[in-house]
Amino acid sequence: MSENLRTSHDSPLRILLVENSSRRIQTFTRWLPDDSDVVLRPVRIGNIAIEMLRRDRPRDWMGVMLDYDLNLFDKSAVYRCGGDVAQTMLARTDREIPVLVHSMNPAGAAFMCELLVGAGFDNVTCIPFEDVTRRDFLEWIDRCREVAVVHLEDE
Repeated sequence: MSENLRTSHDSPLRILLVENSSRRIQTFTRWLPDDSDVVLRPVRIGNIAIEMLRRDRPRDWMGVMLDYDLNLFDKSAVYRCGGDVAQTMLARTDREIPVLVHSMNPAGAAFMCELLVGAGFDNVTCIPFEDVTRRDFLEWIDRCREVAVVHLEDE
């Protein structure tokens, strides 16, 4: 990675990873280079991801990775899936932010991709996790970095 593509000298490239599978989280983390400026923030529970998106500013995350089927943290809570997270993104996320939908649930993945693209998110990639390669992932991270650099120039 060239130094001029880092998001800034002091801040990492923050990616929200909405995923409940430890194996998938480990795979994405392992695919990052050792010297990477990327910080993956895994969130296994839809309710928590929604609260984070509501709390944070639209440009706090330079990329969002979405699974559809997520964990329920409290049996008394209302279940929130990746589709609910995508719905929240419509109001709380900058439309330029790259989104990687990696769900293995075909109907859920299609719903999230269509919802986001239909709402004007123009940088949505839909690849089932089992088909995502390290190269796909790193190319997507590079798109996140490019958007982050543009956002820094705008500030």
